[in-house]
Amino acid sequence: MSIECYIALFGAMFVRNIISGSAVFTMTTAPIAGGFQRGAAMILGLIIADYFFILLAISGQAFIAESMGNTFTAIKYMCRLLNLDGYKAI
Repeated sequence: MSIECYIALFGAMFVRNIISGSAVFTMTTAPIAGGFQRGAAMILGLIIADYFFILLAISGQAFIAESMGNTFTAIKYMCRLLNLDGYKAI
């Protein structure tokens, strides 16, 4: 993956983190229970963990796709056909 793809990924993850999720409860109760520093540390930790997890997942998928070569292309087309069949079933 190029650096532009990683920047776009981080931008998408930033937007995802803004939207409410299961971590919102933790991010609101941590400052109430432990003060500003604890809340800031919790939020920073959640953001870093999200970015790190997604970075590892995308990098691993890119590595597998590159190592499989044409086989991966065939798998992508088969997945598209399955998605199309599922869409038609709806």
